[in-house]
Amino acid sequence: QQNMLMAGVTYAFIGGLLISGLFGMLMSRYVSDMLYTKQKEKIFSSFIGGMSLCVMISGLISLVFIYYIDLPPMMEFLCYILTITITAMFFSMVYISAVKDYVRITLNFIIGIAVGYLIIRYLISRQTMDTIYAVLVGMDIGFILIVCLHTVSVKSFFAVHDKSYFAFLSYLKKMPSLLFINTFYMVSIFAHTVIVWQTSIGFSIASHMRVAPVYDVPAFIALLTTMPAMVMFVVKTETTFYDHYREYMHMLDGGGSLMDLEQAGKSMKDNLYNEIFLLMQVQLMVSVLSVILARLYFSSMGLSDFAFYIFAYLCFGYFCIVMVNIIASIILYFDDRASALKIMAMLMVTQIIFVLVSVRFDSGYFGLGTLVSGVVTLSYAFVVLSKMLETLDYRLYCTQPIGYLTDEADSEKAKEKSASSGAKKAPRGFGR
Repeated sequence: QQNMLMAGVTYAFIGGLLISGLFGMLMSRYVSDMLYTKQKEKIFSSFIGGMSLCVMISGLISLVFIYYIDLPPMMEFLCYILTITITAMFFSMVYISAVKDYVRITLNFIIGIAVGYLIIRYLISRQTMDTIYAVLVGMDIGFILIVCLHTVSVKSFFAVHDKSYFAFLSYLKKMPSLLFINTFYMVSIFAHTVIVWQTSIGFSIASHMRVAPVYDVPAFIALLTTMPAMVMFVVKTETTFYDHYREYMHMLDGGGSLMDLEQAGKSMKDNLYNEIFLLMQVQLMVSVLSVILARLYFSSMGLSDFAFYIFAYLCFGYFCIVMVNIIASIILYFDDRASALKIMAMLMVTQIIFVLVSVRFDSGYFGLGTLVSGVVTLSYAFVVLSKMLETLDYRLYCTQPIGYLTDEADSEKAKEKSASSGAKKAPRGFGR
């Protein structure tokens, strides 16, 4: 029953993250653009449309998956609800980050988790159902409550909305790479786990449903150690960098002299590198401290030395992966989607290749493939970032349109005016 519960929750989280990841970065860009163009009335509308689409896709995929596995009906139903709810929760995080009311966000999670925990304790004490069902019921209700509270927070912040519920879909055609960048990142986080499930330490809970608890538990704890870096990036690094970025873009747009532009660019780059290295130092310290504590307390938690070595590899592997994600996010500030896509594609491909190679050796190497992939991709990401910053002024100037074609009416007027004045025709592309 414990393994069944772990499998159900693990698959629900992986499914929810992957499905919400399809739209995560796309919706983030759409929300940013709407805020910049002062079209706030479209934001909550896109929240409703995007949430509906995500939940529908999650529900359909979950139904297909449930059809091919063989679990008790009650278990299938509760895990089905959990998957949909987790998908909705991760989707809502895109909009919650735009609200930036961190106290309220934290309270939403605390209330949801507390209510879920109390429900679990109540159902277990009454002995009205099996423990695994009680846990799943509590988790379902807790996450549903979090989604509802997030929705209220978004609605209260973006109170005015129109009926452009699916206007964001135009970004699928406009910026399809964003769809893949976040998906590649999510796949990279869980690819090693799925591969290990197929090895000798994995076993079947039901048809087409495998787990490896001795690997899954340290992997989950290792993933949690990256939370300081993600929080610090959103609260400090990104906020500090944005002030310098805005000043630089203002100068680039004609807000100062060439000397002012160069000074703003140097200040922005220096600040960016300082913030990245500070963030890396903090997260590396957290990772090292986590490994030391694991060495001391894993045995008392019932985890073996084998689990400790897995945790150590993955702890530093996830450190590299989260830094890769942060660098890719910074690159996207300058709209270099091609470079960000290459970085995430490399992360995913190297993750799969190195993990497949590592599991062919002794089980003591489990987790090492993730670490090697993270180191290789992080090195590549720094090279890409460095090259981009070296030629930043050139890139930003030369990616701008130098003109555009007029519509038919304006074009005819321009021709008539040009003919009447005896002037030469303007070349195509410079209509106005």
